[in-house]
Amino acid sequence: MQYSIETRIRDNPILRSSFNALAEETFGLSFEAWHQAGYWTERYLPYATCAGGRVIANASVNLMDTVWNGKTRRFIQIGTVMTARDARGMGIARSLLERILQDWERRSDLIYLFANDTVLDFYPRFGFERVQEYQFRVKQPRGAGAPLRKLDMEKTEDREVLRDCYERGNPLSRLPMRNNFGLLMFYCSSFLKDCVYYSRDLDAVLVIGEEDGERHLIEFLGGGAGISLKDAADAAGEAGAEDILLGFAPEDPEGCVIENLDTEDFLFVRSGRETIKSVDRVRFPELSHA
Repeated sequence: MQYSIETRIRDNPILRSSFNALAEETFGLSFEAWHQAGYWTERYLPYATCAGGRVIANASVNLMDTVWNGKTRRFIQIGTVMTARDARGMGIARSLLERILQDWERRSDLIYLFANDTVLDFYPRFGFERVQEYQFRVKQPRGAGAPLRKLDMEKTEDREVLRDCYERGNPLSRLPMRNNFGLLMFYCSSFLKDCVYYSRDLDAVLVIGEEDGERHLIEFLGGGAGISLKDAADAAGEAGAEDILLGFAPEDPEGCVIENLDTEDFLFVRSGRETIKSVDRVRFPELSHA
């Protein structure tokens, strides 16, 4: 089979349509509405293996700016890894990964990805190390904190409130993600559009969800001076809530219960100028997964 690796599929309607079809087949999702809304930017770069005008495999580069150990860093997250059924077993995934590492290992401080248990032996061959992530739980929030207003993600003015708070970052996070509003909107314009709230008292946006009967503060963005994790948890809580699960690792985990994160996807890190190990007890923000 003759194939090529294409890196400019966003503006190619035929390849973009094929890319979305493969994403639908693999993950049950499409990037088209996200693209049409203007959120697919140069920070999301698919490396698509194409044959006969069809995308048969892909691995995408996501540019992730963050702060780690007090320094601004450029991390690369590899995501949207998929191969068509009739193209598996041909070494295409290996070729894609090798090309991405060749292009980006010297242009980034660290490369990471998330993988399920079917490929745990694959990524270590390329220098990736499995790293344990952690779940942080704030015990017994008062649940009587600052009042919240639900934001309507269909309204321009409410999206601008979210954008303003995003640009100020998460002051509570050990790994705050920056300069990728498009990735945030992948979630907040679709799966989590009914979970976005604004607190005037805190001058912050909180993304709040529930799963298996537990309350989650998925993300906290913005906030004025002196905002504490307790303030955020109280605002996210509700009467009778025993605790709040955080979708990020707090900069100051004092008072948190810390547990191994139990998830279907495992973090793999390829160290560069920076490294992250299990002993660092971190978690990449839930809404930074690409």
